[in-house]
Amino acid sequence: MNTPTRPPYTEFIPVIGVAGLAIALQNNTLFGSVGIYGSAVLLGIATMLLLRGIVKIRRSLIPIQSTPSIEAFTATLPVSVSLLAIAYSGYVATSAVAYIVWVVASVLQLGVAGYSVHRWLTYVSSAKKSPTPEYSPSMLFPSIGLLLIPIIGVQYLPLALTWSIVLIGLGMTFIASVILISQPRARRPLLPQNGIWLSASMVTGISLYSLSGSVLLLEAMTVGSLFILVLLLFHLKDLRTPLHFMWWGLVFPLASSSVALGMTYTTTHIVAYGMVGAGLTVVGALLMMLLSLRTRLNLAIA
Repeated sequence: MNTPTRPPYTEFIPVIGVAGLAIALQNNTLFGSVGIYGSAVLLGIATMLLLRGIVKIRRSLIPIQSTPSIEAFTATLPVSVSLLAIAYSGYVATSAVAYIVWVVASVLQLGVAGYSVHRWLTYVSSAKKSPTPEYSPSMLFPSIGLLLIPIIGVQYLPLALTWSIVLIGLGMTFIASVILISQPRARRPLLPQNGIWLSASMVTGISLYSLSGSVLLLEAMTVGSLFILVLLLFHLKDLRTPLHFMWWGLVFPLASSSVALGMTYTTTHIVAYGMVGAGLTVVGALLMMLLSLRTRLNLAIA
């Protein structure tokens, strides 16, 4: 029997990073027409990677329940689709395409959120009866998925319902953070896995801005999130380790930071935000190309 060398959910991690970069290029006007065309190319690549991942998951010989983090498996696909919906909306905001993709992503993500809460409650109730399971920052994927829903869903859902979804997402972020912090230090991963904390913070700011329209709130969340980025820089020593597939987990945090900074630049007209956002986009794109070569990523669906 052939056994894949990594858990099946990781097939969607590149999709999340590439789709995030596509959105980042859309939102930063400093890139001009280069950003528009580049975003379209990345959107196409992300869509192909999504289809490729679905095909590979269906052929996987690893039972889903045997993966280290069931939340990661169940959440990466909906998050990928959510990001694609947002990216599509940048081109076809009045088309049914973005709406259909968004509906699919929302239904999947709400189901994932409920299942994740069930898993967490099971963990709490069985913690004294069995060894503490190993969790990773990928637990934050379900909450990030919920926070992504209102970004374009604010056009389709009642305001009270979108606020409820965001509050649930923030609550799940807090619960996941408590579980992760309570783990022994030796089990806490460093860069690149810890980059998901940056994504959660940046996406929270974007989601709250989409609902409230408060520029001050967006700017405050973005600047506060940059503090997490500074903290991650203390783990740059991890860059001396060989690049492997899980380094794709760092592309989305860079992309989400770029999106938040690009939106802050657009609303405040402070060029520094736009420049930093553009710089992070370039770094993310370079990392994406390097990882594509290093991990031999291809778009073949068959």
